[in-house]
Amino acid sequence: MAEMTFQQAVALAREKAAAGHWTEAEAVFHQVLGQLPGHAESLHQLGLLALQQVNLTAAIDRFNQAITSAPDRAGYHVNLAAALRATGQIDQAVASCQRAADLAPTRADVAHQLGAALLQQSDARAAVEAFRRAVELNPEAAEYHTHLGIALDRDGRPEEAAAAHRQAIALRADLAIAHTHLGVSLSHLDRFEEALDCHQRAVALDPRLAVAHNNLGVVQRSLGDIDGSVASLRQAIALTPDDAEAHLNLAQTLLLAGRFAEGWPEYEWRARLDPVQAGRPPFAQPRWDGTRQPGKTLFVWSDQGYGDIIQFSRYLPLLADSGMRVVLGCRPALRRLQESIPGVDDFVTEGGSLPAFDFHVPLSSLPLALGNRMADIPATVPYLSPPPAVLEAWRQRFGLSSRLRIGLVWAGQPRQRFDRRRSLTLGALAPLFAATGDMATFFSLQLGEAAAQLEPSPVPAEDLAPHLSDFADTAAAICQLDLVITVDTAVAHLAGALGRPVWTLISSPPDWRYQMNREDSPWYPTMRLFRQSRPGDWADPIARAASALGTVAREGRDFRSNPV
Repeated sequence: MAEMTFQQAVALAREKAAAGHWTEAEAVFHQVLGQLPGHAESLHQLGLLALQQVNLTAAIDRFNQAITSAPDRAGYHVNLAAALRATGQIDQAVASCQRAADLAPTRADVAHQLGAALLQQSDARAAVEAFRRAVELNPEAAEYHTHLGIALDRDGRPEEAAAAHRQAIALRADLAIAHTHLGVSLSHLDRFEEALDCHQRAVALDPRLAVAHNNLGVVQRSLGDIDGSVASLRQAIALTPDDAEAHLNLAQTLLLAGRFAEGWPEYEWRARLDPVQAGRPPFAQPRWDGTRQPGKTLFVWSDQGYGDIIQFSRYLPLLADSGMRVVLGCRPALRRLQESIPGVDDFVTEGGSLPAFDFHVPLSSLPLALGNRMADIPATVPYLSPPPAVLEAWRQRFGLSSRLRIGLVWAGQPRQRFDRRRSLTLGALAPLFAATGDMATFFSLQLGEAAAQLEPSPVPAEDLAPHLSDFADTAAAICQLDLVITVDTAVAHLAGALGRPVWTLISSPPDWRYQMNREDSPWYPTMRLFRQSRPGDWADPIARAASALGTVAREGRDFRSNPV
């Protein structure tokens, strides 16, 4: 060491590392530390070597030691943040990046790293501001523009996102990642043909860019090209076998096409993308694989959203043939309703104490465990029913009427990823009222923020929301109605599970469970589908539903004997 400068030592260590001689590379800096204890840059370089070897614990330890010796070096905090992000310590990573930004407010790379950490923290709005700062400091960095676009997309601003990606492409026409993310932004604007071109361009520029193949597969599915979608998504998985998003996208394409045998195993990857499931402590008991286990206790726990829980509850009665004692974990809002399911021996509300059990399985994994195929979907309805006392109370509330009684839901949960595609406004349903005149009475089953559209109401509908304490109440109310007209929400599944007539307004592209180009549902015999003919255009399906509703009202059709 005495015969070479520190810069020469760094060069030698990097040469050793490039050749894969990690121990020798580290020895160079340990030699420096032997002569200069606490030498900050040597500690930092050891951290970088550990980071290259994905020895994240050692990297974090070395970076922290370097920061102790030289707390004002922004680069040390940024590299610590990179190691923290890789271990999932996102809040700490953001704090490290913010410290670096305070130390070096004019460094574009620091602002860029802060944006990346904030985006990983799911704070898209703050990430946008950090990336904007990076772009201001270094407007020629194409990657900064496209990362700004990604953050804008996550913040629900696809028009601005597309502009940022186009700027990145103007700076670097061969930047494949910018082309594919421009395609994502265009897809969010329902401009799928243009998006297809972008993803194909990205794949041509960089055939090994897995995310481009994944995005191409998604837009191919949106355009109805199932075979192309499957091929693209399989290529994405071949490039990055552990990419949960690509696996789940493949599952949705296969399930949309009714290819359940291939689709259900891929559907299992959903747990990697669900923060609730990913953060759930593993059960000590084994996962049930569908094998009969007479005398054993099976705990079935509710995963995913309310609509999924209602849809997959149809599989619970099939467990009666397994010879097992079945315990169902229920969400509080669904417990009173799910207690009507045959074949379940005990119920426990989510968050409560679990009884002893031998095996467990997520509710949405029952189709896989039971080997369910498209042809044998258990579609006997009703498979749910409200408690008799609740049903009687709602029967008395409604009384008798000679008019058609129609329930409405026009919006879903705003936090759902693609809610903007499935939700509309109450005013958009005005043609339904015009078609029926005084032959029908409308009732709102709408919950949440969208229910405020009833005041002042653009259409005459009685608000039932104040009386709906849980799904048992909603189910009992639906049982008093002749028809429910709804967008794709939990109420659509609930009406179908109750065996009640339900007309569902379906967006384009559709969710996988509604398959392609059909007006009926293999899941719900009493459901009729009114699909968009063009993405984003609700006028056509609403007009067709209004025409059909007008015919029903004039003919006085008995929905109970002819529900669809």
